[in-house]
Amino acid sequence: MPGVNLLLAVDAPRWTMLAASDERLAATLTTREETLGRPLFEVFSDANPENDRPTGESNLRTSLETVVRTRAPHRMAVQRFDIRRPDGTWEVRHWAPRNVPVLGPDGAVRYILHHVEDVSEVVRRTEAHAKLRSEYVVSEDARHELEGANELLRDQQLELEMANQQLQEQHADLEIQADELRVAAAALEERTAEAERARAEAEAVRARTDAVLASIGDAFYLLDREWRFTHVNAAAELLLKTTAAALIGRTLWDAFPDVLGSVFERPYREAMASGRPTSAEAFFAPLLTWFDVRSYPWPGGLMVHFRDVGARHAAEAERERLLVAAEAARADAEAERARTAGILEAMADAHFVLDADFRFVSVNAATERNLGHTREQLVGRSIWELFPGTVGSIFERSYRQVATAKVAVHFVGEYEEGGLTLVPEVDAYPTPDGGVAVFWRDVRAEVQAVAERERLLAAAEAANRVKSEFLAVMSHELRTPLNAIGGYADLMEMGIRGPVTEQQREDLGRIQRSQRHLLGLVNEVLNYAKLETGTVSYELADVPVRSALTEAEALVVPQARMKGLVFEAIDCPDDLVARADPEKLRQVLVNLLGNAVKFTESRDGQPGRISVSCAPDGERVRIAVRDTGIGIAMDKLGAVFEPFVQVRATLTRTAEGTGLGLAISRDLARGMGGALTVESEPGVGSTFVLVLPRA
Repeated sequence: MPGVNLLLAVDAPRWTMLAASDERLAATLTTREETLGRPLFEVFSDANPENDRPTGESNLRTSLETVVRTRAPHRMAVQRFDIRRPDGTWEVRHWAPRNVPVLGPDGAVRYILHHVEDVSEVVRRTEAHAKLRSEYVVSEDARHELEGANELLRDQQLELEMANQQLQEQHADLEIQADELRVAAAALEERTAEAERARAEAEAVRARTDAVLASIGDAFYLLDREWRFTHVNAAAELLLKTTAAALIGRTLWDAFPDVLGSVFERPYREAMASGRPTSAEAFFAPLLTWFDVRSYPWPGGLMVHFRDVGARHAAEAERERLLVAAEAARADAEAERARTAGILEAMADAHFVLDADFRFVSVNAATERNLGHTREQLVGRSIWELFPGTVGSIFERSYRQVATAKVAVHFVGEYEEGGLTLVPEVDAYPTPDGGVAVFWRDVRAEVQAVAERERLLAAAEAANRVKSEFLAVMSHELRTPLNAIGGYADLMEMGIRGPVTEQQREDLGRIQRSQRHLLGLVNEVLNYAKLETGTVSYELADVPVRSALTEAEALVVPQARMKGLVFEAIDCPDDLVARADPEKLRQVLVNLLGNAVKFTESRDGQPGRISVSCAPDGERVRIAVRDTGIGIAMDKLGAVFEPFVQVRATLTRTAEGTGLGLAISRDLARGMGGALTVESEPGVGSTFVLVLPRA
């Protein structure tokens, strides 16, 4: 403990010393070996022969007996209790003791905490101050005598003047009076020198007094016998939150009216009346803090030494609060422990605790069900004894790792027990006593489900590969006859096979348009098949976005105008460059613009609108294609990029689509390191955003 403290047994008259703080040993020049276990007054006594008033021992005995009788703390007045040095000499010391009872559960005093403060220096300073004040009184008397001498001198000077007048009238007596005057002048000079020496000595005494007062670092002030402030040091100004100028000359009761009738007034008046020091510790309401006040009388009045002990009282209150909080926390911990035990018991997963020898300490009901043993069969027996199949397995290695390395371990293990294969998932944690806490659940069904899922995924991937290969082969096979149909139709239209009538030319035009449409559909299927099989290669380059948009727009603007749509190309920065495959980028842009034209119509006499814009976005390039078409329902937005999906079958059938365009566009965007997203609202329109890396 901090402070000069001694713990005493209640075994009067021995008062055996049980414990001492380091500061106590240092202050009394003793060691624990010299003090602990010995009677108090056998080590500390009033044996100094130079102490003519050895009352410290008797006063301390009385205080200790008072504490035992009243079971309440007792603060003693300042006591002289000299300390014997190691060389056998004595050191005069003064102490401010306070004895505090330590009560047992039955309310009886079990120990006494003897706390003292070494006030030797304060007493010495007080005695020095009293001596200086005494010298100051002497110097004041000398000053009064000097003033009397000066008055006498003035009277004598007056007499001298009268004598001079008489000498003029009586010349005969001049010589005699002149001799007397010289003698008086010599005496006057001597008395004047003595008065000057007295004045200088008084000034020196005043200077020494001021130096002593200035050397006191603690807060104090001086009161005269009329209770008026005569001196206030800087530390007192700080604690009282005022200035010396505001206090000096005013009475204590005028400056602090709350002192009247308070716990401080009685010791002040008692010290002034008895001439003995007094002390008090109480809450000072005007400043909202606790003060420890010591009053020391002196010939001119009262010196008050005080200090702010609010922090100590706050610490004691905080200690009490923490003790209450600790007790509440202990109760909460007990309740939480009980609640945790209830939760563990109700868990569907097995939970058990092993001690440092891997014996079962506690198990829950799920452990009994999962391990096939009762609680009585498990508790107290080793896991290796009950389940020999775990010896040498991942279970033994993991449990020992948790117990030795103090780390948590998660694993899935498998072992056979009684002809049954168990596959538990285990979480093991170290316990404070070197054991292991285990959460254990059987995951056989989950393992089997994962294996089945992996088998189904493999089968699905194989089927998908077969589908992609089929689409690629079918596309190649269809392109050959379609190209032949287109070639023969061109030959017939040119008249190579003979003259062609206008009706036949119209039929050939229908055949050519159908052939081109079918060829486009086949090409889309072939492109998707290449993407599915991973045979598409990308030749990335720095592509100016503006020029790529211009090329794509040129292919779809005629179609937009044929439908009466308004096409807006919002300005795009000339220096905006994307990192992409030029052909793949043009294919994606043409597909997005073509879809916008395909699904946008004029409504209510207003033409439909299509706009294209681009802008930098940090390290990316954003290209947006907006239309005022039919839009897409919120629940269909996630499906528009899936292959062969037609969001509105009647419209897509009218537009003759395969449902592969957006799927191919998204895969191409991803293949170039970008992305393709959509925002849409039915009846308002759609916005497709292509994002690519910026070059």
